[in-house]
Amino acid sequence: PPGEASRELEKVFTSLEMLSQDSWRTQEVLARELGKLAHLCTQEVLCNNVAPVLFQMARESTYLVRKAGMVSLINVVRYIPDVRRRDHILKHFRTQWARGKVYWTRLAFIEGSFRAVDVFSRKLFNEVFAGELYEMVKDPVPNVRLRLVALFKRIGPLFRDVPEFLAALKVLMADTDAQVVADSKAAYQLVLESKGMTEEELKEDLAKEEAEKKFFIQKKKKTADNKPEPDYKELEKPTQKEANPGVPGIGVASERARSFTNRQQSEQLLGAKPTPVTASIGNLPQPPAVVPEKAPDAAPAPTPPPAPKPAPAQAASPKKSGCLACFGG
Repeated sequence: PPGEASRELEKVFTSLEMLSQDSWRTQEVLARELGKLAHLCTQEVLCNNVAPVLFQMARESTYLVRKAGMVSLINVVRYIPDVRRRDHILKHFRTQWARGKVYWTRLAFIEGSFRAVDVFSRKLFNEVFAGELYEMVKDPVPNVRLRLVALFKRIGPLFRDVPEFLAALKVLMADTDAQVVADSKAAYQLVLESKGMTEEELKEDLAKEEAEKKFFIQKKKKTADNKPEPDYKELEKPTQKEANPGVPGIGVASERARSFTNRQQSEQLLGAKPTPVTASIGNLPQPPAVVPEKAPDAAPAPTPPPAPKPAPAQAASPKKSGCLACFGG
């Protein structure tokens, strides 16, 4: 049973973050295996452990790891029964990846969509993925649009009667990139020659839709005391929340500044005088230096008297007396 298997693998799931720090080959194997185990895991494990690690590896590792992670993520989402929690993950996938600022996050969304065609029914795919894919025909990177054309070629027979799909494909046929235009025309020709879904494909799609209706549960929101429901766990660590996202590495600088402030506070608690605080950062390790205190001790009154002592040395009287004696002689 899923619950029993999850408990047996609990130690593995709690160590996923540590395992995800290994080499990219290990990460690729881990991503694939997590997708295969999705049907054995409980909803809590999938939402709190598996999905965040897949997102983390996909964002921080290589293309092959990212592709394997997105394929497994679709399997994970398929086995989360709570519709709201499922949609929470899919919303993050759309907003942070399909609309990501770097091209490879958008490519990752398309790779996940390839898998979603096989996992979800046509109805659910159209509700969850199609809208974002139609918007990606305007993507500024030709490689993203080329991969999108390959996906449209794959789903063409399934969506040949959907006006939004045909309109998106026609936009790609008027693209500025020659390769995108050629592939789009080939995909459009395939759609025209297609007779739609076969009887076998139609039966399989209806079976998927029926299974989804039985598996997914739409829970009602709690309205007791008009309190809003708590947000679900963040899927990716906010590495730059406190820092300026436009300045790379500023998060590390803020941590250094915070540790520096803590050191100042600890020195004050230990009885350090406030005067050294005005020193520069490089001199802060030496505030207790006694140099400023020795200065007044080194300049007491005894030092000036030695200066007047040369006055007796000025005693030229003997010379004068000798000369006067000579004059007198």
